[in-house]
This record gives sequence, structure tokens and C-alpha cells, in this order.
Amino acid sequence: MPSPASQNTPPPPSLYQPSDSPKDILIIAIGSYGDVFPLLHLASTLQSTGHHITFATRPGYKHLANDAGVPFTPLGDDELFEEMAGDPDLWHPTKGPLLIIDKAIPNLLQPVYNLTEKHYKTSGNNLIVLTPALGMGARIARQKYPFRLVMTQLQPLLFQSVHAPYRASHAIPDLTRLPKLIRVPVTHTLYYFLNKYTDRLMFPVVNPFISNHGLDTVKRNFFASWIHSPDINLALFPEAFCPAQPDWPPHTHHIGFPPFELDLGKPFTAKLQSFLDKHSAADQKPLLFTPGSENRHAQTFFQSALAATQNLDRPAIFATQFTEHLPYPPKQLPEHVLHVPYAPFAKLLPHCAAIIHHGGIGTTARAITTATPQLIMPLSHDQPDNASRVRRLDIGDYLPPKKFTPRRLSQKLDYLLTKPRIAGNCKQIAEIINRQTITPDRLDQLTTQ
Repeated sequence: MPSPASQNTPPPPSLYQPSDSPKDILIIAIGSYGDVFPLLHLASTLQSTGHHITFATRPGYKHLANDAGVPFTPLGDDELFEEMAGDPDLWHPTKGPLLIIDKAIPNLLQPVYNLTEKHYKTSGNNLIVLTPALGMGARIARQKYPFRLVMTQLQPLLFQSVHAPYRASHAIPDLTRLPKLIRVPVTHTLYYFLNKYTDRLMFPVVNPFISNHGLDTVKRNFFASWIHSPDINLALFPEAFCPAQPDWPPHTHHIGFPPFELDLGKPFTAKLQSFLDKHSAADQKPLLFTPGSENRHAQTFFQSALAATQNLDRPAIFATQFTEHLPYPPKQLPEHVLHVPYAPFAKLLPHCAAIIHHGGIGTTARAITTATPQLIMPLSHDQPDNASRVRRLDIGDYLPPKKFTPRRLSQKLDYLLTKPRIAGNCKQIAEIINRQTITPDRLDQLTTQ
């Protein structure tokens, strides 16, 4: 049910211009590479269909928009991002979400609201705003102004359903395994208390801001319903990864995993290409280890990774921008391990035997679409739910952080690398999911009509 706040939301413009008439589209991206790349793909695609795009994200990502040929405007500041990314609590299963509520959301409300309002006053009803859940300043502006709001939900975790409950933590049993007669009432009860708890956290942060703008505050179900758009919601993942459910918000459409990464047309560095050429045999393809593009506290992850590669006699690639958490400086790593600060995974993964990662939706998606087995060490946020979905599809597995030891990591990897069933499933699921990627014309239609 919609919250009372949405009942007074002005309707979107009832008559839109034909699809061949350009719209002014503001696209807001918040987070790390895995959060920004999908929105940048949407920006590039919608620009190619003739619309006027403004891509808003933190100043430090201006080069991404420039490389994609998309007009850029700064949103927020890099200092807040760096402060949060450097805080080890960001990766804690309970402290991480609280850190976002306490720091990120309060500091983003006003900039996002102001930017949205500025664009509406310039473009009027020709404005369309695409934003993820963290861009809730735009959701608040939608209560005041009748532009078209497109919520871009990157993760299945953002959709509550008693029929297919998400898994927010591995401390909670996988409720999807329960019989339906038990699963539905149990999940309904858990969601009831979860929403009560999250409402108590969010209302002091968001409602004063809403009230200061003369709008109706949110009374209940902040994350269950209010966070979704009254106009249209795009699920940036395919049906095969998370099917639509009857209790999802209305006007929700799957668009698949956006297939955008930088530098896909550029060659690998000479060092990386040489390493891949040396280890091109099927039984010697390297293992790719990455703890996430902004994870700066992965010492244990890489220590276990190095030991496991030695146990399995496998070459490996350690992908991270932050060399201080590697077991040794990059030039002192063993010969069978190569460090790279960055490489486009969509291009690199076909050369790898498996990827071991944190379970962010971007990395998970790239592994799936390239038919690469994956082993996930989920930490927080949507990662436990993504990891559980990978296991259910039988295209990989996960190890909680406390079990991410060299012995267990070696055992899991040996299983994933030697079972033909896993490789077959990865190939089959990749073929299905790659067919579920939205076409530019369909994206244009969903976004603008």
C-alpha cells in the first residue's frame, strides 16, 4: 500500500510528447563503480535515442561521464565519499547500513533536491529524472513537482515480497526454502517488524526535510513502499535473477543487467596481456580476486586468496586500487600472482577460471553474463542476498567472512572448478540472462512514455 505521503503527490504530466521528441533527462548516480556504471549505461543509451542528458554524480567520477560522451554535472562532494569509503564500518553487516543512514542520506537530501528542482524550473513537464533509492531528494521533489520520476533499483533487495523474501543477512535462514504456507506468514511478520525498525531510523532523517518544504511526511513503510516511484520503477536486473512478484510496487519493469563498462574497446596493458597469454590453458586460467572497487579493508581476503592459490597451484589476478591491503607490495607478489588496479571485468572474465568477490551487484552481474563461476564473500548491504541468489541458481557459492579461510576457500574453489555441472549451469544462465537485456527502443519507451 502506498504511504500517506504519496497520496498527495501531483500526477505526472498526463500527455507526453511522442518518443521522437527529445526529453530533458537528469540521471543521478550515487556510490561506487558498480552503482555508477549501470546508470551511465542508461545515460549513454537514452542519449543515443535523441534525448538531452545530464549525468549527475560525485566530482571524482567526471572522467567516467567524459569517456562515455555524456554531459556531466557534479553532485555532492568527494570528501564525504572518501570519508565513508575509508570507514571499515561501511562493510559491517549492521553498522554499514546505519552509516549510510547517518551520513550519506542526510548529506545528499538537499543537493539532490536542489538539483532536481533546478532542472524542473528549467524544463518543466519535459523533465524526466532517473535516480536510485539513495537519491531520495528527487523522490521528495516529486511530491511537489509533476515531472516523471523513474526509480532505478539496482538490487532485488529493494523489493519486499512475502512470496520471494530477500536475504539481508546470512545470520537469517533462507526463507525461500520454507513451504509457502509457512513462508508467507513468517515473512510477513518479519517484514512488519523490520519496517517498524527502519521507519524509526529513517523518519528523523527524512521527515524534517520533507516538512520544511511544506510537504506531507511519510507515516509508514518508508522502504517497503514510499521509496518507489509513483510513476515507474526500473529493476536493473533480469527476471532470471529475480522474478517479478505480485506484491511488488506497480509500474515496475525489468530491464536486465546494464552491460556498461569502461575501456571495453581498449587493449589490456602489456603486463596483463602477457600474464593471460602465459596462463591461457584451460586448466591454468587465472582466478580473479576482487573485494570491491572501493573496499580498502581487505587484508584477510587477500591473505586467504594467496594461500588458496598456492594450495590449488593456480595463477591469480588481484584486482584492487588499494595496494596497502595486499599481502606484499605488488612487485613482491609471487610470480603466479599479478596485481592490477583496474580492468574491465566483462572483457577480462572470459580469460579467468572463476571470480572471487564481495557480492556487489555489478560484479555479480558481470560474472553471470560472462558465464564465469563465482565464489562470494558477502559482507553487508545487498551482498548476502546476491550471494544467496547465485547459490540458488547453482552458478557459484559463497563463504561468510568468518569462514573465508585458506582451507575452506581452497575446498570451495576446487569444487566449483572441477564440477562440469557448474560450468554448464553458468553457460545456460548466461544465455538466458543475456537475452533479457533491454533494447534501446524499449528503454526509451519505458522511460519517457
